[in-house]
Amino acid sequence: MAVLYDLICVNPKRIRTLTQLENVLDALDAYEKKRTCEAVVVLKQNIQLGGSYKIVSKEEAIKGIDNPRKCEWYIKFYPRSYFEDLREKFNE
Repeated sequence: MAVLYDLICVNPKRIRTLTQLENVLDALDAYEKKRTCEAVVVLKQNIQLGGSYKIVSKEEAIKGIDNPRKCEWYIKFYPRSYFEDLREKFNE
């Protein structure tokens, strides 16, 4: 099955099931393997479309936060450690 890693539809703070969490971690793995970089989930704000969550490299996330564009910008990002800590909570 192909992994969708360009866009995450679920807010990381609203992950409620282990399946949702594993899907995000699988998408991060796929992105890192394809791009050979550290992947993060970023909250991207767009004037017309609102907020969405996307997987990008950590470098791109930092750049997008530091240098916002006119019509869209990155607000914050969630590193892999956020999701791994969440996995530990699910396993307790």
